[in-house]
Order: sequence, then C-alpha cells, then structure tokens
Amino acid sequence: MTETEKYVTEAMAQYKRGIDGDAVYHPLYKAWRSFQNDVSQLGKIQDCSQFGMGLMFFLSYGTVRNIDEQQQLASIAYYFISKSIKENPNNINNYKNRLLIMLLNQEAFQYTVSSVVNEDAGFDFMGMQMGSFNARDAMFKMEFADLHTNQSLLSIEMLRNRYNDLRNKISSGFFGNSETYQTIQQSGMKYHNDVFSYIEEKVITEQDVDF
Repeated sequence: MTETEKYVTEAMAQYKRGIDGDAVYHPLYKAWRSFQNDVSQLGKIQDCSQFGMGLMFFLSYGTVRNIDEQQQLASIAYYFISKSIKENPNNINNYKNRLLIMLLNQEAFQYTVSSVVNEDAGFDFMGMQMGSFNARDAMFKMEFADLHTNQSLLSIEMLRNRYNDLRNKISSGFFGNSETYQTIQQSGMKYHNDVFSYIEEKVITEQDVDF
C-alpha cells in the first residue's frame, strides 16, 4: 500500500470508530501532501472507494480555500469514486458520494467539467471562460443520470430536492424542448465517462495534478 493510501486508511479507520477532528483531519492532510509529492502513487490505489471518500471528507472540513486546490481534490475524489462505480456498479453508496462531490464542490469541479465540454473555448473580455453554461448544464445532466438511475437515493432530502429541480428543468424545456428524461440520462452518463477519461489521462497517465 502506498504512503498516501496508508494515511487515508488510518483516517477512515478513526472515523469508523466514531472519532473525528484532528485524528481524521491530519492523516488526510498528510495523504494530500504525499500524493502531491509523488503523483505516481495515485496509479497504485487499492481501495478506490475509500480513497475517494477520504478526499471528499478532507474537502468537507473547509480548510482548503484555494479554488485550484479544491478543484484538484474534488476531481481526484470524483475519479476514484467513479472508478469504484465501474468496478462495482451495484454499490449505491458510491453514487451517493459521487453526487455529494459534485454538489458540494460545484464551483471547483465545474472547471474540470469545462475542460472536457469546452476543450477549445477561450475567455471573454471580462476574463470569464466562454461556454461556462455548457459545463453547468453538463453537471446537471451528470447529476440527473446518477439520481434517475438510483432512485433509492431520493430518501435523502437534499438529493430528492435536487432530483425534483432537475425534473422540472427538463419538463420546462430548460435543456431544449426535444430533451426527455431518457436523453438527459444518456447525456449525463456520456459526460461521466468523458470526465473520468479526462482525469485518468491527466492524473494517472501524465501524472499531472495541477488543475
């Protein structure tokens, strides 16, 4: 087991014992710094679900304020949770965690999605990335795909409210009058695959964690 995964395993073991605070935070912080110093470790993670969840927990402390670092952590957490979904598509907790990563880190993660859906987009005269609405809508579709596929998650109020909001958007023609639940779900699944492949190429193949 790599150093970075050992730190995450230590932190999650404490969490499972009902311990929180520094006993969980500090190992997660060390895990973050460890893979920044040696990115190759990320290609050797054994428990993808736990590693992704650990980074998600670390972000939830709110101590990482730099948007680029938030994007880095959210993107890598998303990647490992998504990899775990590919390995075990019946584990609904992974879908819940993937949704939480997207919903709770929306601004930061949207930059990664934008790199996929607006690959050739430049910036406007105010310095805003052109095509930002494309990334926003892509994330909406990714969220809908996970929620529509795993409706038992709707027992969680936040996710139920999000699902109902997305359904209303589709019904009102927000994405276009020809779009249906099925077409939005299919688009969302495609975006999930595209974003996963983008992060895998960048982080695992190129060993680049600078977002």
